[in-house]
Amino acid sequence: MTGTGKMNKKRLNIQTEQFLTPELMADPRVSAFINSVKDTYEAFEQEIELSYRSGLFSEEKLMFALEERGDCVWEFHVESGLMILSKEFMNLLGLSEPELTCPFQVWCEKVHPEDRYIIETNSIKYRQNTIVKHEIEYRVRHKDGHYVWIQDNGKIVNYTTSGKPSRLIGTHRDISEKKRSEEELFKLSLMARANKNAVLFSGHDGMITWVNEMFTQLTGYTPDEAIGKSPLQLLAGPLSDPNAMEMVAKGFYKGEVVETSIIHYRKDGSWYWGHSNSQPYFDKNGKVSLYFSVIDDITKKKEQEDQLNILSRIAEDNINAVVIADASASITWVNKSYIFMTGYSPEETIGHNISHLFKGPDTNRFSIQNFSDQISWGESFQGEVMNYKKDGTVLWQRMQCQPIKNAKGNVSGYFLLLENINNEKKAQQMLLVSELRLNKTLQLLGDNVWEHDFRTGKTKFYDDNTQFQGLPF
Repeated sequence: MTGTGKMNKKRLNIQTEQFLTPELMADPRVSAFINSVKDTYEAFEQEIELSYRSGLFSEEKLMFALEERGDCVWEFHVESGLMILSKEFMNLLGLSEPELTCPFQVWCEKVHPEDRYIIETNSIKYRQNTIVKHEIEYRVRHKDGHYVWIQDNGKIVNYTTSGKPSRLIGTHRDISEKKRSEEELFKLSLMARANKNAVLFSGHDGMITWVNEMFTQLTGYTPDEAIGKSPLQLLAGPLSDPNAMEMVAKGFYKGEVVETSIIHYRKDGSWYWGHSNSQPYFDKNGKVSLYFSVIDDITKKKEQEDQLNILSRIAEDNINAVVIADASASITWVNKSYIFMTGYSPEETIGHNISHLFKGPDTNRFSIQNFSDQISWGESFQGEVMNYKKDGTVLWQRMQCQPIKNAKGNVSGYFLLLENINNEKKAQQMLLVSELRLNKTLQLLGDNVWEHDFRTGKTKFYDDNTQFQGLPF
């Protein structure tokens, strides 16, 4: 600007000497007028110079503020093609001080090959005077070989006399962490879209920012109806547990993993049991940037649990031993009668397979194998087996095992009823002994003895030597 002012002043002197005659120049009035014009122009020139210097001072202050904030400041001179980089680039890209001034082409070579078209296109737009500022993102190679994602902001600050850009200034900011977060969020969104459960993202303020298609199917709310709303307000209703809702809210604001089962409400007012698992996602400063939540409809599971709870309450006071197992036949619960009957505590029993209950030196292995096979096939089973108590005494048991099936017909658990039949077995044994004694007595008296079994339809005849043969009646 100063140079331009001096050039115009020199031109003014030439024009004065060219168009005024010596006589006019000698006239005091003309001379005074000319000097007045010159003084006015000098004042104007000084004002322009002051404005220019003030502009430089403001620009320096701006650059200082940007550098203090951590931004890397750059300056590009179009005519020379030189990039001038601030000292922050030494940390950002590992550059040495001499490398802070480089041709624009050298800078382009540092840009990732896949991203070079971005800055080349941007450069063309400036040359064509179609833009005055820009904001672009691309990757630049660090001196150690890895790439750094940067956000490049810049604008034109000076033009040539022909109106073309002559100087640009701008900033580069490291956004690698932001890009990593975006990539992870992208992966999460892909997973969420494919998820068979309802999935939603909530921002740091607790408001929904995204939902998948399954969320709409489960709740009836479209993305437009859900986004911007609080999940707790959107899905809560009269039967929702306020204590559970408060726990979710507190966990959210503390940045904790929150897992809970609670009654949710659909858009049409119907309700369902929803099991939600919410995971916080933290930014580089350790603050929660969003929550990733998965909601699973567990209404049927809850109904089955309620049925099992009813069964367990009935079974608790049953005089017979009751054992409940899961779908894999692993024991999950026993009643008090089982403890009294066998002597085994719940801790010694729960977690074992049902077949583990029947063990002992004279326990019929064939019967137990048959029992195990029936369980593996998901079928009911009943029978009698000689078992043993914890103290080693014999325990005859009549067992009835019934599979518990869900609405789809799949086995979800087993209900086993065990009856102590020691007294019944003793009575059978005594009856058998009595019969043998009676037969022996009759034979000693010389009477022929016969016995008919109505179950088999066979009659047994005994001779004097207590031998028998099976003949039809």
